[in-house]
Amino acid sequence: MVLFLLHAAGIAVGGDTTGIDLHNAILAAFDNGNYAETVRLLTRMKAEQPLRYGQFPYALLHAHSLAMASNFREAYSVYEGLVSDKRLTPFVLLPLARIAAQQGVVNTAVQHYQEFLRHAYPDYVTVAREALDYCRQLKRADLLYSTAKVVQKSSTLDRLAQLYLGRSYILSGDRELARNLFLSLIALNKKDDVTNFALAELDLLEGTQISSLEKQRRGKLAYEVWNFELARKYLEPVASQSMDNGLYYARTLYFLGEVEESRKAFQSTLDAWPNDPKYSYCLYQYANVYFREGDYSRASELYKELKSSATGEIQDTAAFKLSYSLRAQSRFPEALEALTSYTGSSNSIRRGEALSLRGRIYFQTGRFQNAYADFQTALTLRRFQKNKELILWKAMALAKLNHSAEARSLLVSLADGNDFYSDVAREKITLPARTKENGTSATLEIPHLPDAGQEDQITALYAAGDAIPALLYLHLYEEASQNLPELERNTWRILGVDETSRLQKFLTIAFLAGLGKNYSTATYYSELFVKNMPQNLSLFSLSPEILKALFPFPFKNEVERFSRERQLDPFLVLSIMRQESKFKTHARSQAFARGLMQIIPSTASRLASSLKLQDFSVDQLYLPEVNINLGTKYVQDIIREFGNRVEIVAAGYNGGEPNARRWRDCSSPGEVLDFVSSIDFSETKSYVMIVKSNYELYRRIYGGGLTGLTGSSSQH
Repeated sequence: MVLFLLHAAGIAVGGDTTGIDLHNAILAAFDNGNYAETVRLLTRMKAEQPLRYGQFPYALLHAHSLAMASNFREAYSVYEGLVSDKRLTPFVLLPLARIAAQQGVVNTAVQHYQEFLRHAYPDYVTVAREALDYCRQLKRADLLYSTAKVVQKSSTLDRLAQLYLGRSYILSGDRELARNLFLSLIALNKKDDVTNFALAELDLLEGTQISSLEKQRRGKLAYEVWNFELARKYLEPVASQSMDNGLYYARTLYFLGEVEESRKAFQSTLDAWPNDPKYSYCLYQYANVYFREGDYSRASELYKELKSSATGEIQDTAAFKLSYSLRAQSRFPEALEALTSYTGSSNSIRRGEALSLRGRIYFQTGRFQNAYADFQTALTLRRFQKNKELILWKAMALAKLNHSAEARSLLVSLADGNDFYSDVAREKITLPARTKENGTSATLEIPHLPDAGQEDQITALYAAGDAIPALLYLHLYEEASQNLPELERNTWRILGVDETSRLQKFLTIAFLAGLGKNYSTATYYSELFVKNMPQNLSLFSLSPEILKALFPFPFKNEVERFSRERQLDPFLVLSIMRQESKFKTHARSQAFARGLMQIIPSTASRLASSLKLQDFSVDQLYLPEVNINLGTKYVQDIIREFGNRVEIVAAGYNGGEPNARRWRDCSSPGEVLDFVSSIDFSETKSYVMIVKSNYELYRRIYGGGLTGLTGSSSQH
């Protein structure tokens, strides 16, 4: 009787491989994207081998394939039949909501969205925004209200839920209740997306029919959340009322790209309030406008004035920027003089920074002994003793002084790593990345995916409620990748993974997430892997398969297509995208940048206009094709000005072209390390180093290099 049941289920017994053969045929069709054939074979299995069909989550594979074949009616029916199966519920509610929404079955779609949001399922935040925006687009106050109430139960999304509650009140006609709710949201002065949208909603409700004091408050808050158009609207009428208002207004104009108007606003504010406590700060920001726009002569004059008249942090910062602006004009003796009082400062941080900058100026002007002395002195300071940047500069100075052995020793000590400084050190001594395996790298491997030989174990685990091994067995990687961090011990065993090895676990999750196109999770665990690598392990001691798992190539078709159209290096685009969003399509930043390449709305609108995109809206930035199209256009624009130097392109993308221009002008021509050393935004400096390292990794893993618009990467 047992043998009869096994045969009926199509399970191999005594050489009968009917079930396995059909299983393999189904997976082959599915993996090749032949979803119609997958559906046909699954329908056959369901009819001929019903026990086997129910033994594993073939029904989920069936629904997935039907949806991919655009047979949404049948897909919905199959998904709906799986809702009550607690093992599969997390994987069916969202497809049900999306299919119902696509088919216009509004109440059912919202019901499924809400059911999903009542649980802590993965990607909760993205789905919450999706559901709320869906209800808002329908202009259904009742559905928006009830969905916002469900989302509000998540403490981390309370403010977002309140924003949409306010929007539901507007739809229902209760404008006063909405107004009070939006006012409460901006009262905390939080610099987030919710504050930005609440300000915009209040503007639609009230316009400028508010008091001068409220205009000041909202104008400054709009500036802080990067809503510069709204900031100008509120600040323009009150700009002349105080130094503070005038300062915010002048800076708002600058960030709107109205440079001349910004300068006039700064000058009139300074003229009107010469005795205000913020006068020096306003003058400093005024000088920064000239500095960023490349008028180094005028910037120098203003920084000199501040160096002699200001105090504290402003005076110190102005002195350093004075040195940089003089260096950009090749006025090297004056640039050195500006640092004199700081190279002997009792403040060790200021002293180290001054010695580093002075040493670089000495190096640029051929005074290598002086440069070496400054770098060596800086390295004796407690906060700078292990500073890789200074060690590199010291090695370079030693090389110029013909102390080749000592220079090489320092470079070799730095080269044995996995960061930007290691890349530079290897390049300086033409040393390839270390590839010799050690004990740690030899034990790391790509996990063994479940196969037919493990069916008994997988069946038992699935029957006990653990669906992940069965999902992996059926190549339902997208569904499996949603719960990878929560893998059970038995799953690790099936995968053949030593769960006591943190590196192996991180690698396994990154690999499986990549299979499921869950690239943000893959990148997160890839970064954990790199962060926890022992010092004696090099990335390039790992196999090519492991490196590709840690550094996948997502959205390959879109990246290659737009890179080819714009003559860009796809690895540069990929490196920027990885650092910008970690490959999360719905990423949002504090500065309201959106999508894979983190484009801010104002830049997106300008780029869309130049590309003549029809009916463009900011929400389209979450679509990979649109985002990569605009992002690569932005990269192309930057390259046309700066050439194919990865570090400058990355700096321009993150810190803006004016800042990239001044960092280039304030450093030695063609010297990567000096350019990076000159970046005075810590976030941008870190960003540039990571993008540069990403680029080197992608280039070595997948082959190739910069071949874009303006020639080789060595161009200035």
